[in-house]
Amino acid sequence: MDILQVLIDFFTGYGYFAVFFVLLICGFGVPIPEDITLVAGGVISGLGYTNEHVMFAVGMAGGLAGRSDSRKFSPHWSSGLISPRASISDERGLAY
Repeated sequence: MDILQVLIDFFTGYGYFAVFFVLLICGFGVPIPEDITLVAGGVISGLGYTNEHVMFAVGMAGGLAGRSDSRKFSPHWSSGLISPRASISDERGLAY
């Protein structure tokens, strides 16, 4: 079963909340493609399970919320992982 069919089945059961939630967690790095999520939301709207105008607003809000929350919280979560003075070096050890 491909991911589009799984998402369509999930979204028809849970509606707008499911689309918003999946887009929100996509922003935090969960490996679910955002474009497939938006297509699945459009498919269930086209099939008549939801209103397409509300689904558009939910998709925009979920995508923006996921991106803004991940940018807001990422400095707190990754502060010790990467040095602020880290540089890229080639195989000879010369920094760019």
